[in-house]
Amino acid sequence: RVSLVQYEIKPILPELFRAIVLLRTINSWLQDAVHLKANCICAATYNDCANILPTEIIRIKVNFKYNGKHYSRLSENDESIHRGYGSFWKKFAGKSIDILYSPKYDQVLILKDDSVL
Repeated sequence: RVSLVQYEIKPILPELFRAIVLLRTINSWLQDAVHLKANCICAATYNDCANILPTEIIRIKVNFKYNGKHYSRLSENDESIHRGYGSFWKKFAGKSIDILYSPKYDQVLILKDDSVL
């Protein structure tokens, strides 16, 4: 019975470690984050046919102003072939959204907005 418990825990450990690293990374971005308004556009759409079912892949672009300068940042996902995300993000396109921008790490975090969802 002990070996069964160990077997069930082992597959969870890499995912748990990955989640902890991601949480620490995001916490570091939040240290100097500034709350801003941004315009969001759908920058690219792909049809990913590598899976069994075709999947729409989206890349969004946020445009914002910080300290008098205009910035544009494009979403990226290193785990996707097309470096994009699922079609869920299409809901943000053409909308004004709230973001947190970390100038030190040059990272943008999109805040949850129930009116967009």
